[in-house]
Amino acid sequence: MDLMHYSSKLERYWYGKESRFPFPVHELLSIASGGWMCATAVREVCARPRKVKPLTVGISSLTVGGGGKTPLVRWIAEELHSRGIRVAIVSRGYGGGLHVPVHVLPGIHSATEVGDEPLFLSRRLPAGIPVIVSKDRYEGCLFADTHFNPKYLVLDDTIMQTSVKLDTEILVQGSAGGIGNGRCLPAGPLRKPVETVRRMHAIVLIGEDLSAPQESGKMRIPTYHLPVFHTRLVPRSIRNTKGDTVPVSSLENRPVAAWAGMARPWRFRTLLRRLGANVVFFRSFTDHHVYSRKDIDTLKRAVNEKDLLPITTEKDIVRFPSESGLFPYTLDIGLEFDYPNEFIAVLSEAM
Repeated sequence: MDLMHYSSKLERYWYGKESRFPFPVHELLSIASGGWMCATAVREVCARPRKVKPLTVGISSLTVGGGGKTPLVRWIAEELHSRGIRVAIVSRGYGGGLHVPVHVLPGIHSATEVGDEPLFLSRRLPAGIPVIVSKDRYEGCLFADTHFNPKYLVLDDTIMQTSVKLDTEILVQGSAGGIGNGRCLPAGPLRKPVETVRRMHAIVLIGEDLSAPQESGKMRIPTYHLPVFHTRLVPRSIRNTKGDTVPVSSLENRPVAAWAGMARPWRFRTLLRRLGANVVFFRSFTDHHVYSRKDIDTLKRAVNEKDLLPITTEKDIVRFPSESGLFPYTLDIGLEFDYPNEFIAVLSEAM
C-alpha cells in the first residue's frame, strides 16, 4: 500500500464517523499527540520573536493539508498592491533546497530550489510584488525590507513559526472540513491546540465549492467572537503552457486526463466534473510530489490512448518537467470575498 492510501485512511479517522482507532493504535497515537503538544509548547516558551520594520501579516491554518493559505496570501498581496501599497511575500519555501534568503524569479528558479507554492506565486503575481523564500523567516523579512522597502509583509503559513513578531495573524480554514476530532497530530488533524485561535485577529472560511460533500467531522472551528469572513475559490480561466487563456466554459463535455498532487487531490477532480468536464482519467499524487519518469510515461499514455485534454493544477505545473513532452493545461483559480472592503478594514485596524 502506498503513502496516499495510509494518508487517506488516517484522514477518515480524523474526520469520519469513527472516533477511535483500533487498539492499540489509538493509545499510541494519543501518547504521540501529547508529545507533539509538549514539544510545540516548549518551543513557544523558548522562542524570542523579533520585530521587523514593515507591518507583518501572518496567514495560518490550524489543520494539516490544504487549508487555503496560498490563495489568501495571493489575494491579500494583490489587493494591497492594487491600492498602491508596497507589499512583499515571505515564505519558508517548503520542498525547496535553498536556505539563504532569495528573491524568487520565474524562469530562473525551480520548485526544487524554492518550493512549488512560492514559484507559483511569483509566476502569477504582478511584477511589483516580490516573493522571498527563506528557511529563517526573520532573515527573509530583513532581506525583503532591505531590497524592496515594503510597507506590508505577508508571511505564508505562520501557525508554527516563532522567529518573527507578527502585527496581525489571520486564520484560514476550509468551512466544511471543520477541525475533525479536535485533536493534535498525529491523533487528529490539528497542528496546534484549538485555543490557538484566540491569538488570531480574524478568521477566513473558504467555501467548499471545490470539494466533495461535507464529511461528518466532529467539531467546527470555534470563532471566539472574532470577525469571520466567508470566501470561495472561483475558477477564472484555463491556461496553456504558452500562457494563452481560454474560458472555463470550454471544458463543457470535454474528455480530459487530469492529475493533482495536493493535500486532497480529489477536490480537483470534483471541480472539473462540476465545470462539465468528462474526467476519463484521474491520478492522485501526494502533496508537493516530485514527478518521476515513470509518472510522466503513465500520464502520457493516458492522454495519447484516448486523445484526452491533459489538465492539472497550477501548483503541479511548476513541478512538472518542461522536457516531458506533455503540455498540460492548468486551471487558474482565484479567491472571492463576500465583503472584501470590510476584510481590508479589519486588517488595517489590526495593524
